[in-house]
This record gives sequence, C-alpha cells and structure tokens, in this order.
Amino acid sequence: MKIPNFRTHPERIRNLLLFFFGICVGILWMLLYTGGELNRLYLEVKKLRFEKLDLEEKNKRIEEELTRWNHEGKVHDVVIHFEGSSVSEGIKDEIERRIVTQTRYLIGKKLDSLEETYESLFQVFSPKIYMIDQKPYKVTLKSLVIGKKVHLYLMLARTM
Repeated sequence: MKIPNFRTHPERIRNLLLFFFGICVGILWMLLYTGGELNRLYLEVKKLRFEKLDLEEKNKRIEEELTRWNHEGKVHDVVIHFEGSSVSEGIKDEIERRIVTQTRYLIGKKLDSLEETYESLFQVFSPKIYMIDQKPYKVTLKSLVIGKKVHLYLMLARTM
C-alpha cells in the first residue's frame, strides 16, 4: 500500500489548514461568547475562596474560645426537671419558660461563686405562685445540682 505524500497532494494540506483554522476561529468565537461569564465566575470563585478562608479563621477562633470557656468552669445551661406533678405539659412548658427567663443570669457565672452562694438560689426559688390561665400554680425548689449545667428539680402543684 502506498502512503500519500503531501507534496503530491496539495489539496490535503489546504484541507488540513482549513480544519485547524476552523478550530482556531471556533475557540475565539467561544471565548468572545462566554468570556464575560467566565471572567465573572472566576472572580466569584476567587471571592468565595477568600470568604472560605475568613470563615475557617473565624471558626477556629470560636472553637478556641469555646474550649477556653469550657475549661474555665462556668455555667453553660440551666436544665429544669419537674418531679411528680400531674399538671399538663402546656402548663409545664409555660412555667419552664418563665423560670428560664428568671435563671438566665446564671449562664456564664463561675461555678465557684455559685457553690458558695447556693443558699441564695434556694431563696430565689422559694415557693412561688405563678398565675397561668387565671389559675394559681405553686412551684417549689426541691433540689439543685450545680455544675456546667445547673439542674433545678422543681415540684409543681395547682393551688386552690
């Protein structure tokens, strides 16, 4: 079999040059057609990379602060438990919401200061009467556990 020579077939050279010229024109047309969008996307990706780095730095700083806060011995949360009450869950939720607003000041306090003054917490939560739906409910603090989470064990009863 004989291999064609390009010197003897100038038509093939012309066709090959036209093919490559068509590819170059197609590339240029695609760049002109989609260049603005590619530029916008490139800038957006660059902006998102910087934003990602900034958020990673903030996340690391917050995690360090959280670990430092966890080791300092402060109160993180107040948990309320109701013992032996036959009151509906809606009433319990309403009273729990009111008590959480009253105990919000405990969050962030040092455990040492709370352990020294736990008697005052019993006085703060001495038997109180809450009016819900025109009905009185008596809340009594039975026990208290002081830790990173302060647990309040309350007795809830409806009074007449």
